[in-house]
Amino acid sequence: MRSARAAWVVCALVLALLAVGAIVEIATWSTPLPTGLVLRGVNLFIAPVFAILGALIISRVPTNAIGYLFLCASVLATAQCLVEQAAFAAEVWPPLAPVAPAAALLYYVLGLIGSLVPPLYLIALFPRGRFETRRDRFAVIVGSVAFVGALAGVVTLVERLPVPFSKYTNLWVDVELGVVRYAIGAVGTIVFIATLGIVFFGVVERFRQARGVERQQLKWFAYAAALLALAITLLWLAYFGEYLVMGQAVFDAPPVELRAVGLVVVVAFAVLPVAVAVAILRYRLYDIDFLINRTVLYVSITAILATVFALLSAAAQRGIESVTGERSDVVTAASAITVALGFAPLRRRIQPIVDHVLPGRGLLALLMTDIVGSTERVVALGDERWSALLDTYRAAVRHELARFGGHEVDTAGDGFFATFDHAAQAVRCALALRKSLRALGLDSRVGLHAGECELRGERVSGLNVVVTARIMATAGANEIVTSSALRDLVSSVGFRFHDGRVEALKGVPGEWPLSLLSEEVAPAG
Repeated sequence: MRSARAAWVVCALVLALLAVGAIVEIATWSTPLPTGLVLRGVNLFIAPVFAILGALIISRVPTNAIGYLFLCASVLATAQCLVEQAAFAAEVWPPLAPVAPAAALLYYVLGLIGSLVPPLYLIALFPRGRFETRRDRFAVIVGSVAFVGALAGVVTLVERLPVPFSKYTNLWVDVELGVVRYAIGAVGTIVFIATLGIVFFGVVERFRQARGVERQQLKWFAYAAALLALAITLLWLAYFGEYLVMGQAVFDAPPVELRAVGLVVVVAFAVLPVAVAVAILRYRLYDIDFLINRTVLYVSITAILATVFALLSAAAQRGIESVTGERSDVVTAASAITVALGFAPLRRRIQPIVDHVLPGRGLLALLMTDIVGSTERVVALGDERWSALLDTYRAAVRHELARFGGHEVDTAGDGFFATFDHAAQAVRCALALRKSLRALGLDSRVGLHAGECELRGERVSGLNVVVTARIMATAGANEIVTSSALRDLVSSVGFRFHDGRVEALKGVPGEWPLSLLSEEVAPAG
């Protein structure tokens, strides 16, 4: 509780300081100010996301270091925002002029720290918030030291700051260091990149070994990171195309369309902490494969079309300028229309490839149930009375499935197979089913499991479906048997379990710890 309170205090402080930065930006908005590659005030959008999600993670999972990492990132982004606004305000308010060069320099230093160091730690710590191997811990330590060297090399090497503060001389440039600054910067950069590669390899290794929830968490991270990487690639391709026409001017005064592409990068950067927070808090992980499938599809199409547009527009503009000496907006519009017409045909060609490489999979809670002793009941009741009772039974099961958000996948005889997006709802449905069927004088058995399944339209298949059927087969009359995978998902919700046994399920490799569900001991929701 103490760490949660402290986290929300830091979050509130960050938001208050960002409000100050926003006020300064609004006050100077109408005044012509230098433009640059990065959108002005971008941290006003990014810092709150990191701050709020960092505090949320700490309050929910205080042992996960990623929440603290997000808070630190938000503090860096806030500090960068404030010094940026101070440097811009100096263009309007002369009393701030003496601090403008230092603020501009600090803006770039904080930007390098905030954009490079947190990703190194995030890759190494995700998703559990701790170093999984000594190799990862060693790589992060070495990478941090290497980054300091790379930063020292950069800030002592560059004589004039980049845009939008290129009017200021770098206060920390030191020509007396000579080749030493080149060596420090080069070695630091190479080592830092190498450590990034090492921790990235660690994530790949963890993904190959992960199962269930952790595998889905890593997919969320991969989804967001891939989106950010593709957005950045798209930005640089667009800049390259315009650079062929405008030269250095494209960096000093980027056109409106390029700044719009930069906004896409900002959105993608803000998506990363959201995806990480969602994965850590284990909320609605179940559609991630579908999201990855469609994201890869549409981002691939967008990247291809944007590249074609940039190159086509640059070539056409160069031809027009060689004849008329001026740029033409008509050429840009014609290029955009030509590229847009290729969207549908390109999607038809790429979609089968993406579907083949990334088939739909999802983490689902699985429920199977049937009637115990159904054969004996048929003999005792006769076909007609049994058929009527069976109709009542099916109606009762479907009522409870609808009540708790279950999706009926298959039914055969007196057996039902259903899936749930939320594991807790599957457990509550099983408890309600047992009660309802007892009221009908029927003894039932239920098997519950959670795991990845293949999703082909309405069909759900895979090894975990077989496992669920085998778990149900171990249940006795009016028993609800759950796997450890499902029990782990609902461990904090408030259900009472009795430790069961370890079973060797027929046709399924390995031994499976199973538990008996007793009842819910906390209010639902």
